[in-house]
Amino acid sequence: MLVVWEDVVASLVEGRENNEESCVWIQREITSADGGPKLEALHQIPLKCVEDITYLGFYGDHRFAIKTHYHDEVQFRCREESSAMNWVAILHHAKCGN
Repeated sequence: MLVVWEDVVASLVEGRENNEESCVWIQREITSADGGPKLEALHQIPLKCVEDITYLGFYGDHRFAIKTHYHDEVQFRCREESSAMNWVAILHHAKCGN
């Protein structure tokens, strides 16, 4: 199943203690009751569930994909190729420790 999120904020949040998993958090900015900006959590992807992280250079834009063991694939589009490539490198490093 392919999941497509639009206009989201993705963050890598590292677990701080032994029992906490590092996760990719997917959030979107909303307006809070007081009129200010607020982030709303939409989804999280634990790194232990990530099967593959790839740069997708065949769509004509700058995307990377995260595929999970559950056969889900989440794609992210970045404004610049370097941003997408950086995400791939960062996530590979976080997942594999290389």
